[in-house]
Amino acid sequence: MLCVMAPVVPSAALVRHALRNSEPSPWHGLTALLATILLGCSRGEPPGAASPGTDSRGSTTLAQAPETMPGATRAHAAPVDSGAETEAPDAMPAELSAPTDPNDPAELAKLAVPALTDQDGKPLPQTEQRPKTDSPGFQARMALLFRAITSDNPELGAPAFFPLLAYQLVKDVQKPERDWQYRLMRNFARDIHAYHEKLGQRAADARLVRVEVPEERALWMKPGREGNRIGYYRVLRSTLVYDDGAGHTGRVGITSLISWRGEWYVVHVDGFE
Repeated sequence: MLCVMAPVVPSAALVRHALRNSEPSPWHGLTALLATILLGCSRGEPPGAASPGTDSRGSTTLAQAPETMPGATRAHAAPVDSGAETEAPDAMPAELSAPTDPNDPAELAKLAVPALTDQDGKPLPQTEQRPKTDSPGFQARMALLFRAITSDNPELGAPAFFPLLAYQLVKDVQKPERDWQYRLMRNFARDIHAYHEKLGQRAADARLVRVEVPEERALWMKPGREGNRIGYYRVLRSTLVYDDGAGHTGRVGITSLISWRGEWYVVHVDGFE
């Protein structure tokens, strides 16, 4: 900053005298003001600038946070609570929501289950959108399903299974939540354990190569076709193709996939029981 002095100022001796003199003088107020301006200029500050760590009223303020280091993800930075409500950003398109680590089950799980309710908690309605096998959500679900098989951990594959909320809306049966939990999910766990045994001692080395879904045979199941109140797409006899880690290709089946809001989910792994 450039500090400009008025053409007429008191002499330096007068300034020193006024500062030493405890009694008020005609120059005392002007001298104090000039001393403040000169001190600010020596620091490179504009007149009236608050000192670091204080606001214009003298209240303590937080130092400004440094810029995020190169390579860091700003979205993961902790927000500053200013006491005011902020508007949530728009949801990113699915194609931009790929997991930062495709081998991390937690990252895959975030992508595997899209929103099922609106902002008020009301279930989003079924759609007649035909599911696609190249959607990031489907790929994440299949990755988790195969990881559940290789690790013999059915809970890991739960995001691949048809959601309970959707099942309660779709199926025209008494207590659909009990049917979902005690029949479908129990059979799901049984089949995961059986497939793990099928992979054998090299299960941990196996990796998923691709998922084969006969999309041309997918059918829209109208209400009443399978004890359903709401229609959905169904496709039978899909396949997980994997490499066993020793250069051999293996295959395990998925008996039935059904759709909810344009996404495929597992409902029967091995058989219709």
